Amino acid sequence: MSGLDNGGERMPAYFDTDDTGLTFTLIFDWPRPPLTMNDRKVWAATAKLTRMMRETAGWKALQARLPADLPHVTVALTWVVTDRRKRDGGENLAPTFKALLDGLVDYGVVEDDDPGHVTRGPSIVAYRPDDTAHIELHITLDGRTAQPVAA
Repeated sequence: MSGLDNGGERMPAYFDTDDTGLTFTLIFDWPRPPLTMNDRKVWAATAKLTRMMRETAGWKALQARLPADLPHVTVALTWVVTDRRKRDGGENLAPTFKALLDGLVDYGVVEDDDPGHVTRGPSIVAYRPDDTAHIELHITLDGRTAQPVAA
């Protein structure tokens, strides 16, 4: 699903179901990730962007009516691009992924972002030439219970 409704305007979020559970997809209209591992910003600029992403993720979760206090979720990130230029995905997207995940914790989707409450899915770059560049955060309510984390 491209995140576009029938009128051609981007929806802020949508959900889908499959055999793994109910998946919510939050759409962030950022043409590129605000933070990457390759960035060389001063700490104040990084902190400002991190705060903005956390707050935005919380508001998007509220807007999408994500349930709160879930025992476990699986989260994945997709950076949608419209051309085939080479881009670093995976771990390079970790700072953006982490800030968005922290925003979900701030909102209360899960208690913590430790492995007992959150399984991190892949961070990928997806080529979609007929779409607009944006970031998607996929949150799957997988029905698993929280697992204790070794100290």
